[in-house]
Amino acid sequence: MTLLLSALIACIPAASTVQMTGTVYDAPNASGSVVGGVDVKALDSSGAVVDEQTSDDGGAFAVTITAGDGFFIETDGPAGQGYVPTAFSGTAGLVDFDAGVGFPWIASPDWFSTLQSQWVGCPGADTAGTAGSGVALTGEIRLYMNISDINEMPISTGATVRVTPAIGSEVEACYHDDSGVYAGAATGTGADGQFAVFGAAAGGLAVSVEYTDTSETRRVVIYQYTAEDGGLVPILPTFVYDGGS
Repeated sequence: MTLLLSALIACIPAASTVQMTGTVYDAPNASGSVVGGVDVKALDSSGAVVDEQTSDDGGAFAVTITAGDGFFIETDGPAGQGYVPTAFSGTAGLVDFDAGVGFPWIASPDWFSTLQSQWVGCPGADTAGTAGSGVALTGEIRLYMNISDINEMPISTGATVRVTPAIGSEVEACYHDDSGVYAGAATGTGADGQFAVFGAAAGGLAVSVEYTDTSETRRVVIYQYTAEDGGLVPILPTFVYDGGS
């Protein structure tokens, strides 16, 4: 009986899709306000649209995504209010799940303007978030550690970032100096670990982060995204890993 039951279980197909639920805010880490009327688009690992729904008045949404695979989420709208389309990536399990507080979100006009003000002088920063400007990316590079408080994870200084679009030219990142101000001469992340890229071609994007781990070994981690023209990819935080992890 045990063998027969095992065989029957093995023949039951795994679910091909799962449902992700969440609430859309207008700033990262649920630090802003909930936003209704946001278009939430779910794409599979190849960039094909799987589902598309609109958040309700309380910001709540539910979208279907491919089970057990990488996925992309894009948020857009409400129309005419200056929100900047915002793109995320993740990995799904095999059961329905709550995305957790603060994921995904959409960049409000104020949040995006603040981002631009932090990168004055970086090529493309002044026109970012508009049609024809390509994609803006920003992040804060931290060495991943098995602790609960992300803010306690060490900043990775001297890291470099480049973005390679599926179609289009590679773009190198801008960095802050150790005082937290954009420095054109900076060749890697400063004390705040922050970087920004403006003007990457829309579509599929490979974000390559080269960094030094605690053994002084130079390593590379690559993040994959897809984003639309005039949009934003916030990688907050941008994790890098020690040793062979």
